[in-house]
Amino acid sequence: MGRDRIVGIVAAIAMVGAGCGTAGPARGPDGEVLDAGEVSVGELRGGDCFEDPIAATASVSRLLVLPCDESHDSEIYFVYEVSGDDYPGAPALDDESDGRCEMEFEAFVGTARAESDLEFFALIPTRESWEANDRTVLCALFARDLQPLVGSMGGSGR
Repeated sequence: MGRDRIVGIVAAIAMVGAGCGTAGPARGPDGEVLDAGEVSVGELRGGDCFEDPIAATASVSRLLVLPCDESHDSEIYFVYEVSGDDYPGAPALDDESDGRCEMEFEAFVGTARAESDLEFFALIPTRESWEANDRTVLCALFARDLQPLVGSMGGSGR
């Protein structure tokens, strides 16, 4: 069940591409979300906690981000940029992001993925967002039992 959820989230969010700027939620001086608010996928940042958009929808244009000390579904724990001019394709980006996200998972959580009750997925650029200079990959985690998270999972050992 967890893998189906990951694939669904990635497929739905990847369709959005880079976001256009909006006011978004209130953020503190370090960028942490202070009050819940909606952002486009392109406006997500490392450390953002958010509600999964997958209910019965095929695409997503905005996500609800909220302070991590509130109940949430997922947390962005690592962000990196892909290099290159030509779009490598979703399969290549999936393979690369699986390796990078897994490598950073233990460093962030404090437990190896195989021993953790958390799982990850990656939000990768689409062809359309790549053509708009989006090279950002976001690694996000969630509870394998799909129960809400409370607090950042950084250093949680879960």
